[in-house]
Amino acid sequence: MRTVNGFDPARTAPAGGDATAACGGVLTSFAVGAESGYNAPMNEVLLTFEGVAVTGTAALLAGLAAVLVLLLAVLVAVIKAGRRREWVAAAEAMRAEEIEERMGELARIQPRPPAASRPWARC
Repeated sequence: MRTVNGFDPARTAPAGGDATAACGGVLTSFAVGAESGYNAPMNEVLLTFEGVAVTGTAALLAGLAAVLVLLLAVLVAVIKAGRRREWVAAAEAMRAEEIEERMGELARIQPRPPAASRPWARC
């Protein structure tokens, strides 16, 4: 066995048996190979909230859920406003119909002036 300054890199090699991490007998994170069998990128933790690590994906999903809830609230408000407008328009139409009936009744009750005072009625 080959040792460097009393250090045997083969005994401390990672699980895959790769001894490239041994640089002069010292394991470093700057070595040219993987230090462990895990080669995928690590999850990026944005913040820790009460002991729970919040990643970028979790924050994005939470933001999308908040936007969805806000859009749903706006949709409900628009639907309620539309129903209220329908109700107000129906009430206004009923009032206009009542006023029209009253005006017709008043016109029927009023005496008509003689034809001499109505120059357009000479025909």
